[in-house]
Amino acid sequence: MAEYNQYRNQQRAVCKGITAKGKEDRQQTLTRLKQRKKEIRALAQPWPAKKILLSEAVAASFIELRTFKSSTQKTRHAQFPKNLRAWVAERASEGDARAAAQLRGWRYADQRNQRRLEATLEAGALHLGPETDDEKSDWSEFMQQRLAGQQRAENLAGQIATARIWTINRATGDVSYTLNGKLSVIDRGRRVTVLNQNEAAIVFGLEMAVQKYGSRIVCSGGDDWKRQVVKVAVQNGIFVEFTDPEMRDMLYQHQLVANPLQIKATRLHALETRLQSEGTNEMLFTNEADVQMLLSCLQPAVHSQQLLQILKTSQEPEPKANIGGNLTIVVIKTPDGRQSFRVSIDEGKRKHVLERVEQVRQSAHRALRDRNKAPSHEREGR
Repeated sequence: MAEYNQYRNQQRAVCKGITAKGKEDRQQTLTRLKQRKKEIRALAQPWPAKKILLSEAVAASFIELRTFKSSTQKTRHAQFPKNLRAWVAERASEGDARAAAQLRGWRYADQRNQRRLEATLEAGALHLGPETDDEKSDWSEFMQQRLAGQQRAENLAGQIATARIWTINRATGDVSYTLNGKLSVIDRGRRVTVLNQNEAAIVFGLEMAVQKYGSRIVCSGGDDWKRQVVKVAVQNGIFVEFTDPEMRDMLYQHQLVANPLQIKATRLHALETRLQSEGTNEMLFTNEADVQMLLSCLQPAVHSQQLLQILKTSQEPEPKANIGGNLTIVVIKTPDGRQSFRVSIDEGKRKHVLERVEQVRQSAHRALRDRNKAPSHEREGR
């Protein structure tokens, strides 16, 4: 464990360095863009010519920023520390006898847990479970979404990098751009027009508008357009504030659904509020997810899942289990087949349980803040 912790800390330091370098590159690009815009405005040229130069500078800057972001995410993913089991398995494959012994110990423990679970299952019934018996955690879904999001981002960055100027109207200064060989965006100076609902086109147009006008954006178009713009902004982490109240509401709802961290933080906050407000040491839960969230604050999430499964399938009238001397959980079964959970906090442990929930909730909020945090954009027009 000491060696694994050392490895994990080293890789985390590497990842922090990669993130810091990415932020520095981004800031340098934004600074260069700001300086370039000042230089263009100071040129002794007619305004349509300046509009063309400004549009080219913003587009080039945006493409560079997207390339930096994709490269940073890819490099971080390659350097991100492996979980304990993967790291031990790698060491075992290299011939480390201690790692091989640890793998065997885990396998025996998994087999014991599996036999214990199977002994409680009813014969002649249908039982559904995961594809494999690998260790799961409540972060697995979030990590899968992150990996899928990274692949999508790389593909999107590749499409945006192909953006080319299609036509330039020298009389008005309007600049038209193609993506994937198709006319997609027109920069008209005070307006950016997106011509099709392709994701790359919307991202290109949104990012250009944010770079030009600041984060508060007026969006005009049909309902389908507005829904698609909000969806793309959330999926691609674009920091934008729509002036349209309906779009702001849609943005908030999409953020709640799209981000498992937001759901987890909200549930933990409600759980913390219950612990603070209810005077009794006994709490009744009808939602299994809330019980699992509470238990996972006191022990590994995978253990909480297994424990609840065993209690739910037990043939005892009111199966119960004690969690580390902190609380006791009892499954209450009603005649109609529904189940609820009675949690009794052990004497003198309420403060400890509350502190653990608060720590996990703060951790979820920090992760959520780091994910959603975006640098503020200077609100300057052209």
